[in-house]
Amino acid sequence: QIKANLLDVAFIINTEEYKEDELTILELMNARFMAIVNKKHPLAIRTSLTLEDLKDQKLIVTTSSFNLQRTLLSRMDQAGIPYKIATSCNQIETCHVLADQGFGISFCTEATISHYHCENVVYLPMEEFPKRSVYLAYKRDPKYHPVLRSFVKFICGYYPGG
Repeated sequence: QIKANLLDVAFIINTEEYKEDELTILELMNARFMAIVNKKHPLAIRTSLTLEDLKDQKLIVTTSSFNLQRTLLSRMDQAGIPYKIATSCNQIETCHVLADQGFGISFCTEATISHYHCENVVYLPMEEFPKRSVYLAYKRDPKYHPVLRSFVKFICGYYPGG
């Protein structure tokens, strides 16, 4: 849509480095993929988890519209690791609360942890998992478009990586 001049700017979320010749792409932030584990769960003593650690565990996942969950389940399927979906939620907050109550293991990015205050969980990084990056993309040269220039400047000032 940016290339077709239908949008001036967009945020792109991806787990791989994003490049595009026709657009200016700025990486704003990246965050590790984290497992949300109840403190009483046997895996809670670990410092990180692998996909193999999730074998036959009860998983609390977000609906399929969330890219992180699709990525996780796709990787588990590709590796032939069996899993059990305990429940599927359409809100990340509900996933955190269910993990807090011990219903299973859920997932989020490192960047979202500070938004939720669950006392009974630990957050463990997933090994061998790509970081999730957020990019700002635009086509037009901001120096000729004052509103775009102001927006890009604001966003780059807001995000430390921008």
